[in-house]
Amino acid sequence: ANAELENLRQDFMKKEGALKKEMDELKREAQMAKRVEEKTVKEMEALQRKLEDAQETNKKLQSGQSDLKSLHEEVEKLKGLVERKDSNIARSDKIIQKLMGEIEELKGKAGITS
Repeated sequence: ANAELENLRQDFMKKEGALKKEMDELKREAQMAKRVEEKTVKEMEALQRKLEDAQETNKKLQSGQSDLKSLHEEVEKLKGLVERKDSNIARSDKIIQKLMGEIEELKGKAGITS
């Protein structure tokens, strides 16, 4: 019975070790996704500033300059980039939420309360 108990204990410790390893990997992935999201936010803010600058220049040019058409195209291009960054952030958020859920699920399975 002692040997059987020792086998069960070692088996449990192996499984617990594997779960902790998997949980650490998921945490690393979540941190990486978070960094990608933060970088995306910074890029989006920079694009937003560019867009605002372009819109400001646009206002100045509306007093009758002929370059208006290309400026409008630039503004539209920047708007598209900002919208793409928005969808990237939403995607990053979903990935982070999914990973956090998986981490909580693994903690529950491993009986970890941290």
